[in-house]
Amino acid sequence: YKDTKVVPKKTYYYKVQAVNKSSGKYSAVTKLKTKALTVPNIKLKSVKKKQVKISWDKISGAKKYVVYRSDKEKGKYKKVAVTAKTSYKDTKKIKSKKVYYYKVRAYHTSTSDGSISKINSIKVK
Repeated sequence: YKDTKVVPKKTYYYKVQAVNKSSGKYSAVTKLKTKALTVPNIKLKSVKKKQVKISWDKISGAKKYVVYRSDKEKGKYKKVAVTAKTSYKDTKKIKSKKVYYYKVRAYHTSTSDGSISKINSIKVK
């Protein structure tokens, strides 16, 4: 049996029962803590004027990714996209010759069970 409904960073308990015409005994309980999601490693590319392509490797166990952007490294980051893909082209209110900072969060069920990338920056064409 493969349990495909597990969530990262959560503890699960399993036991098995052999069954035939009469009930069998249960096995000992096994405890399993699932691993946290791997941190995305993002790449940025200014592909056209006023456009940034953000990409990252697929993270095992992640269902979606949230892309955040700021115009200051230590500024407030705003969510610019939620996607199941491993890339996103940002064209929302991008200005030429300006530096933007990005980070990406991979998550399974909610953003609270996810892992977030390091901040990466790019100067737009």
